[in-house]
Amino acid sequence: MDSTQELAGKVAVVTGASRGIGRAIATRLASAGAHVVLAARSVEKPSEGFSGTIHDVADAIRSFGGKATPIGLDVADATSREAFVRACQ
Repeated sequence: MDSTQELAGKVAVVTGASRGIGRAIATRLASAGAHVVLAARSVEKPSEGFSGTIHDVADAIRSFGGKATPIGLDVADATSREAFVRACQ
């Protein structure tokens, strides 16, 4: 991981953080020193054919000393969005 800390003291929220581009972005932000809030629908074991949860990503980030907070979020659901905002405060 990149040892630079240009984002130390910053918080970044990444949606879709359980897989793919979201996971890669979250990992990069954490390696740059940001505390990353990982948001995705994949909180528990995902559906067949998919892999990864926000908890898996948080564990990977913490393994190199990064800071990560996984919070479930379905951006299409107003109740989920409201709960996410409350959890971030």
